[in-house]
Amino acid sequence: MEVIMLSIICFFLVFLSYQDFRYRAISWWIIPLLFVFLAYNNIKNFSFDIVKNNFLLNFGFVLIQLGILYIYFSIKNRRFVNIINTYIGIGDILFFAVLTVCFSFFNYLVFQIVSFFLVAIGFGLFRLFKKDFTPEIPLAGGMSLLLFLSFIVGKIYSISFYKDLVLLTY
Repeated sequence: MEVIMLSIICFFLVFLSYQDFRYRAISWWIIPLLFVFLAYNNIKNFSFDIVKNNFLLNFGFVLIQLGILYIYFSIKNRRFVNIINTYIGIGDILFFAVLTVCFSFFNYLVFQIVSFFLVAIGFGLFRLFKKDFTPEIPLAGGMSLLLFLSFIVGKIYSISFYKDLVLLTY
């Protein structure tokens, strides 16, 4: 059953990534399905309370980040700015919400920082080699691919992203 669940999750992650890279947009129905499958998988492996607490911490962190981003661009532009679909896509924000059920708080921070860095480098390299491109960065798609790879590495090396001690020992 776990292999089937992981296969479904990985399919949705790859599909989301394909859509974001190809169209710079994602289908809305993928987000709630991914959230439900990921939450169910983690509740099954851990407990509802652990998943709920990590979700609340991670979601609070996402809200703080979005608030800081809103304040930054409002100060920069000297007026209140709607950052959604101007500086960051709604699909990216919703994907951040999906990620909140995937990791413990520390692992979420690490994953987010590393994925932002790798997506930025990847997009920068893409811009060097392709002259005709759209300026939008497929952030959700890149993070989706990295989450997919994280799941594969996690299964191969028996790493749980719900335990902070795993990354702290490395």
